[in-house]
Amino acid sequence: MLYVVGEPDVARQCYLEVCLIEPGGMDWNHMKDRALLELRDRLLEEHDLDNSLALEWLPSYAYIQGLFKPKAP
Repeated sequence: MLYVVGEPDVARQCYLEVCLIEPGGMDWNHMKDRALLELRDRLLEEHDLDNSLALEWLPSYAYIQGLFKPKAP
């Protein structure tokens, strides 16, 4: 996981922004956030989505599951 001074919540905020701007733009081969990787895999398997569609849905599912949080004011 990308850590910004040891803050995984900040890293996830960066991931959220990347997912919203360019869902396929993140290098998932180097992703270290196990929860996001598992969510992507579940979307692929349980919902029978192709990779690009799973990545488009990932921010919504991650937000609902509490992985992505609203941006702090």
